[in-house]
Amino acid sequence: MRLRQKFLQMMSAVLVAASLIPLHADAAIAVPPGAIGSVTVNSSTTFYYDTPTSGGAAAMWEEAAKADTATVKLYADWSAKDGSILAAEGKDGAFAGALCIPSGSEITIDLNGFIIDRKLDLAMEHGEVIYVENGATLNLTDTSGTHRGQITGGYSIESAGGIHVENGGKINFWGGTISGNRTETSGGGIFLAGADSYLYMTGGTVSGNEAGVSGGGIAVVDGTMRVIAGEFSGNTTGATGGGIYIQGGTADLSGCKVTGNQALAGGGICTNADAVLMLKDGTSVQKNSLVAKEVPEDVTTDATSTMECIGGGIFAMSAQPIRLSGAPVVSMNTNELGRQSNLVLYAETDRIYTEGRLADEGVSPKAKIGLSFAGGSERDHMLGSNWAQQGIFSMDATEFSLLEEEGVLYLRRPASLPGAWFFVLIGCGTALILSVIAFFVLRTVYKKRKKKHHRKKKKVQAQ
Repeated sequence: MRLRQKFLQMMSAVLVAASLIPLHADAAIAVPPGAIGSVTVNSSTTFYYDTPTSGGAAAMWEEAAKADTATVKLYADWSAKDGSILAAEGKDGAFAGALCIPSGSEITIDLNGFIIDRKLDLAMEHGEVIYVENGATLNLTDTSGTHRGQITGGYSIESAGGIHVENGGKINFWGGTISGNRTETSGGGIFLAGADSYLYMTGGTVSGNEAGVSGGGIAVVDGTMRVIAGEFSGNTTGATGGGIYIQGGTADLSGCKVTGNQALAGGGICTNADAVLMLKDGTSVQKNSLVAKEVPEDVTTDATSTMECIGGGIFAMSAQPIRLSGAPVVSMNTNELGRQSNLVLYAETDRIYTEGRLADEGVSPKAKIGLSFAGGSERDHMLGSNWAQQGIFSMDATEFSLLEEEGVLYLRRPASLPGAWFFVLIGCGTALILSVIAFFVLRTVYKKRKKKHHRKKKKVQAQ
């Protein structure tokens, strides 16, 4: 009897201890009822988590962050605790609340049709949903096939609303949606900071994000983004680059859809500070638009402090050429008046870019791009001999005409006369008209006097 009691006591202790650790399972075991997610560590051991037995999602993330490589898979929506805290751990405590991927780690998040929501209604420091440190890698995917998986609810005072990638960090974006995030500065959905930051996108959507200044969908500052397939749609910003903003660095877009975004300048895309933009086959920049409003007083970047509403599709301020290959389409974008405004090449008043603004890297005659210029003092812009007779470009602005002369393609703006000469001509015209009037008046007076003199002479002869 005593032996049986000891056995039962021992089994009870084991069960209590088991309730305090994550549930372990291998690939052959079904997902336990009530599981909210799982962590697979170093591609071998999988732990399932549920709220009552293992501390919930925050404990799940803590386990993943300890490993060199880990895969976090959701089986339920994950909302922030107390409206701001997703995980307590962060870089030196500064990023507590966000999901921080530490340097040297590679973490895959499989949304699996579920949502990670930070639920921020007010902007805060480090209000992003995910922070990727230098030397860390985030793989974001959604294997459910439902397209419901989402990163949302971030609201940051500075930099990213959704995902912040520190210099030296990397994202592989394979699927899912980054949507409904906000920032008061740059990078509503994603912010790539630094020359060694990198985004490789082969699927997924960045939509419905907001930025106070630049890059409603994504802001790239000296980093590199390469898109093989994916979409940037319905993002907005208070100044430049509704869908994509590139300041330095490179954006290599192939099979990329940029649509329905809005900004003050560059509704779809805005380039600046020697950024390289590559538009390749399968890329479309369409149905983006401009919103007319005053530029914030603290926005001194770019030309937006003196210029309003430029480039519904693409506003290119970078001195680097836009590299075209295959058959990209830039069309059906509009300015604040609803008129066609597709690719606008900006020319500074003291420097005119000519054929160096566009580079032919195997572009197809099927490419269709609406084109115009803004700024500058010259009336002619030479596109170069490579573009003659290809029929790729059409003119958006009525003040320009597209002409080919001796195998070279030009944008030509009709000559306009300076104001001083205009008044000179008006004065000359007025003087000429007055002279004509005076001539006819004097001629009439002369004829009348001649007739009067003739009658008087005949009268004298008759006497």
